[in-house]
Amino acid sequence: MKNLKILILIFFLKAFFINFVIGQETKFISIYLYNFTKYIEWKNDAYKQNDFVIGIFGHSDISKKLSDVIKGQTVGSQKIIVKNFKSFSDIEKTHILFIADWKSEEFDNVLSKIKDNNTLVVTNKEGMLNKGAAINFVREGELIKFEISTKNAEARNMNISNNLIAMACKSDK
Repeated sequence: MKNLKILILIFFLKAFFINFVIGQETKFISIYLYNFTKYIEWKNDAYKQNDFVIGIFGHSDISKKLSDVIKGQTVGSQKIIVKNFKSFSDIEKTHILFIADWKSEEFDNVLSKIKDNNTLVVTNKEGMLNKGAAINFVREGELIKFEISTKNAEARNMNISNNLIAMACKSDK
C-alpha cells in the first residue's frame, strides 16, 4: 500500500512538472513572438498598414497567452491582433505565422499558401530552417532558445536586426 501511494505521488508530481514546463514554454514562445516585432523590418510598405497580425497555427494555448501579452501593444502605429488558425486552409495574410510542431506535416502546404506574402515563419521543430522557416525554437536541456535563418527572412522581403541575430543560439549570418 505504501509503494502504491509513492507511485501515485510520483505520477502526480511528474504530471505537475510536465504541465509546468509546457506552460513555461507557451509563455516563452508568446513573449518572443511579440518581441520579434521589434527586431524585424518588413520592407513592403503594404505590411505597414492596417493591423499587425500574428497568426498561430495549431496551438491555441500560445494564441491565448499571446493575446494577453500584446493587449494594447502596437507595432509603430499598427494595432497588434492575434489570429488562431485551426487548419491550413484558414490561414490568411499575417506578418508573423507560428506553426506548432505537430502541424509541421502541413508545412509545405502552408508555405505554398503564403508564398507571395511577406510573412515571418516561426516554428518549433528541429530542421524547419532547412524547409523555409526564418526562426525556429529549439530546446537545449531545460532551456528554450531560437535559431535564425536570415536567408529565409530575406527571401520573404524582410530584414532581421543584428541584435536579434546576436541573441540566437545559431544563425546563418
